[in-house]
Amino acid sequence: MRFKGRYSYVFLALLSLLVACQGLEEPVSSDGSLKLSFSNDAIILDTVFTDLTTPTYRFSVYNKNSKNVRIRRITLQGGSTSPYRVIINGKEGSLWEKVLLRAGDSLRVLVSATLPGNSQNQEPELFYDELLFETNGNQQKVPLISWGQTVAHISGTIACDAVWDAGRPYILYDSVSVAPGCSLTIEAGARVYAYNRAALHVFGTLIINGTPADSVVIGGFRQEPLYERAVGTWRGLLLYPGTGRHLLNYCTLRNAEIGILCSDTEVDINACQIYHASVAGCIAFNSQMRLYNTIISNCIERLFQANDGGSYELVHCTFANYEYNFFRNNEPGTVFFQSDDAPPMSISLFNSVFWGSLSDEIFFIGPGLSLQAAHNVFKTATYSAEVLNPGNNQNQVNPSGVLFQDERALNLRPTENSPLIDRGLPTSITNDIEGLPRDNQPDIGAFEYRP
Repeated sequence: MRFKGRYSYVFLALLSLLVACQGLEEPVSSDGSLKLSFSNDAIILDTVFTDLTTPTYRFSVYNKNSKNVRIRRITLQGGSTSPYRVIINGKEGSLWEKVLLRAGDSLRVLVSATLPGNSQNQEPELFYDELLFETNGNQQKVPLISWGQTVAHISGTIACDAVWDAGRPYILYDSVSVAPGCSLTIEAGARVYAYNRAALHVFGTLIINGTPADSVVIGGFRQEPLYERAVGTWRGLLLYPGTGRHLLNYCTLRNAEIGILCSDTEVDINACQIYHASVAGCIAFNSQMRLYNTIISNCIERLFQANDGGSYELVHCTFANYEYNFFRNNEPGTVFFQSDDAPPMSISLFNSVFWGSLSDEIFFIGPGLSLQAAHNVFKTATYSAEVLNPGNNQNQVNPSGVLFQDERALNLRPTENSPLIDRGLPTSITNDIEGLPRDNQPDIGAFEYRP
């Protein structure tokens, strides 16, 4: 009993000390010369799509002084009607009062926005608000700035013979379909962005009418620079058997699983650029495809694969694949694959380059392949010049020298002394991918060299 009593005295003494400490407040300075510091002068969300919640942006508020301060009030000036959502110290709202910020400490502020759309306005609209910090008689502001772009939300089966123009962006939700016997025409300058896992299923006809000055852009809906090279954020363009002749002119297609997947159909691709696919830039089954002045690059598995029959004409194309953003699967960028019982496959390769970070960037598999190839550049450890250069058709196998200006930045224009320059064969394609004229001795690939 004597020991229990001794412990009771100790417990009471500790409890008294704890109560006394709770009654003490940390010293806070009211010195008006003490100001806050911010990791960002302003939060700029750039152009975002209306009616969709933006990603969350973070910034920090620092007390770089040697004394504690108490922020009298933090106010989201737009209040409850503001399109911005702000969380400070885990609390969402528009007003925070008496916020203690110790010397050398910081607050984390989270900002997102849902901007209202305006069906009458196709131009980006400015949305401005600000966070006001009041400390020791000082007022400091952090502007919140964004431009909201009203979009057209697309889902399900679209109207027959629809036309998408350059007025406002189109957002694809989930599966979007073009019905059999119908067409979708995408005009010059149009922008089409696909939400997570969306796909454009074409059971009719797809026509893209981009121009050198106003190409059509189709890609993932995240617009921050961080996501420009994201792979596999949506499923891609799916062109089904028995559909009409698809025409794709001057378009940029990016961020898909498979940029274009087609079967038993006819497709003309002119001056298009396909980037950042998690599987392949283009996969075709028994189709009739003509690719002119086209670039495919930066795809994890394949740039281009043709399977089991069909005809494939590639003229002035640049297929180049590297490992700057991911690890490849050690498989060639371009493959022509033919099963034993498949229909015949004819391949015509002219003035094109097949290059990349692997020792083999082109491969031919299976019987019944009919190959014509002239004035191309191949990177290969499998095929000799005699195999890829029948009849001395001026193909170059593993030439020395630097081909491109900056492949890491996806600048696939020829360098000054590139083996691509003046090694092409004159054809009916007299302009390059930028719509600029080729000379009488054209360069290999999609770009004509210009000093």
